[in-house]
Amino acid sequence: MRTIHAVLLVAVLVLTGCGGDGGGDEAVQQTTEPSPTAVAEVETVTPPENPKDEAGLEVDLDPNDDDPIEAEEDPSAPDDDPLELEPEDDTAEPTGPPTEGLPGGRYVQIDTVTASGSAYAVEFTPYNFVPLIGSGDQDFHIHFFWNSVEPQNAGTNGPAPGDWFLYDGGSPFTGYTFAARPPEATQMCALVADSAHGVTVGSGNCVTLP
Repeated sequence: MRTIHAVLLVAVLVLTGCGGDGGGDEAVQQTTEPSPTAVAEVETVTPPENPKDEAGLEVDLDPNDDDPIEAEEDPSAPDDDPLELEPEDDTAEPTGPPTEGLPGGRYVQIDTVTASGSAYAVEFTPYNFVPLIGSGDQDFHIHFFWNSVEPQNAGTNGPAPGDWFLYDGGSPFTGYTFAARPPEATQMCALVADSAHGVTVGSGNCVTLP
C-alpha cells in the first residue's frame, strides 16, 4: 500500500514539473502596421512658351550676344538725350515802332485811348525826340488829330490842311473832349511835326476811340 502511494506521489511531481512552464514558451508576435507615408503634392510649373510675354522682356537668342535679354523700350518715355536740341526760331519779333527811314528816326506812338471825365486820355510814347514847340530846326512836337482828317493834311505842308492839336507835353494827352469829336471820326491819330508845323507822314499811328 505504501508502495502505491509513493508511485502516485512521484507521478504527480513529474507531471507538475513538466506542465508548469507550458505557457511560458509561447511566442508573442507583435504586428506593427507601417504608418502611411505622407506624400507632398508638388505643383508643376509650366514655363511660358515665350519668355518675354511673362517678363515683359525682349529675348535675343543670338549666342554671340553677351547680353541676350534687353528691356523693351517704352516709346512714351521722355528723351533725355542732351545732344538733341529743339531748333531755334530765328524769327525775331519786332520791337519798338517802325522808325526806319524816318527823318532822325522820330516817331510818336499812341499806346491807348481811354475816357477820362469828359475828355479822351491818350497815352503815347515819343521815340528819338523830346516834344517841344519851338522855332529851331531841331524842335519837334506832336500833332494830334481825328482820323476824319487825312494824314498828309494834318500839318501846314499838306495840300488841304485840316484841323489838328499842337502838343509838346507829357503823356497822357487830354486836349480833345467828347464834344469835339466829329461824327465821322472813329480813331485818334498822331504825327511828328517840325517847327513850321509840317508833318512827316508815317511818323505816327492811329488808335480806335472808346
